[in-house]
Amino acid sequence: MKWLRTETPKDSLTRLGRLIPAECPVCGLETCSDSGLCAACCEHLPWISVSCPICGEPLTQDVRAGQRCGRCLRAPPAFDSTQALFHYAKPVRQLISLFKFHGRLEIGASFAYLLAQRFQHTVRRLPTSARPQLLLPVPLHPRRMNMRGFNQSEELVRGLSSLAGIPSCRSLVRRVRHTPSQTEMTDAASRRRNLRSAFTVQACAKLGTIRRVAVVDDVMTTGATVDALAQSLKAHGVAQVDVWCLARAGL
Repeated sequence: MKWLRTETPKDSLTRLGRLIPAECPVCGLETCSDSGLCAACCEHLPWISVSCPICGEPLTQDVRAGQRCGRCLRAPPAFDSTQALFHYAKPVRQLISLFKFHGRLEIGASFAYLLAQRFQHTVRRLPTSARPQLLLPVPLHPRRMNMRGFNQSEELVRGLSSLAGIPSCRSLVRRVRHTPSQTEMTDAASRRRNLRSAFTVQACAKLGTIRRVAVVDDVMTTGATVDALAQSLKAHGVAQVDVWCLARAGL
């Protein structure tokens, strides 16, 4: 089982610095920012300001902070919380597409940096007993991995793990069914059916000491993927599964 080594912030910034773009991927202007995005473009990204603390669905400004959405009140998912940085809208949608389908790893490094900033700010405010002990990427089936050449979630986890100083593992959970892409499913029920028995958790002695994990992905729509993953993890004794993603798409 591959347990990834954590790095010091200095080491991680040096390594990520080799990937962080010298030109802002939004406007094309030169930038020396740590994230690779110029200040103006970063400020105008479609940041989510108010969301359901469980599923991360964006809510209107008049909703009280911490209030759950109707779906999570009626039928809570298997995972415990969600943090999403952006609405799945321009230019984030285009940037994720370039990263995910065109191998623009420098954009992934920029996103990992922004995700780490939010992660560190949020986790520092939590008691030690509620902080994630391990970061997990959403796994790809080997067939899709071979087609794409890399797993975008693993790239995000690699950067986030380095910057946050939390270990990660890319082989604890495997995707054992090659399912159609979730984007091809028209509704939440179809997405849930598509993912039945899709994941398996590998036997590992270290898992017995892990009670809290954070699952990292690029985009969440219905949450069916991370829900199926959380069910598998909790069936193996994990008590808390939090989700961290770049963008939350509307239903």
